[in-house]
Amino acid sequence: MKILIRIIFCLFITGFTSNWASAQSKNSDSSFYTFADKMPEFKGGTVALEKYIKNNLIYPPLAKENNIWGTPIAIFIVEKDGSLTFLEITRRIGWGIDDEAERLVKNMPSWNPGIHNGEPVRVKYYLPIKIKLD
Repeated sequence: MKILIRIIFCLFITGFTSNWASAQSKNSDSSFYTFADKMPEFKGGTVALEKYIKNNLIYPPLAKENNIWGTPIAIFIVEKDGSLTFLEITRRIGWGIDDEAERLVKNMPSWNPGIHNGEPVRVKYYLPIKIKLD
């Protein structure tokens, strides 16, 4: 069975209220942006991200057996050096899909960092990952 994966990028300016703290000041190590002049990007763009997901996805057997699919949302911070930290999966689907989304993000290579006022900045990023059997 062919696996159809489509990555939908979007930013939710409204944010989730889970473990996330708001940015207090630009100079604080705990601060981050929810929007930057140039948003962070997977190296190679959307097409490269789709290819990464497609090539690395291990569809959870329980989800496959029960024809379960969905769109968990990965929330993380893209650091100034492009590394990803503070990963959280929201809008959970279950059946192993959330765990697989988490594994995929944890193993991603560094991204191109966000740029604000000409300098790299920490940016909170929302990445919906639509995982569907075809």
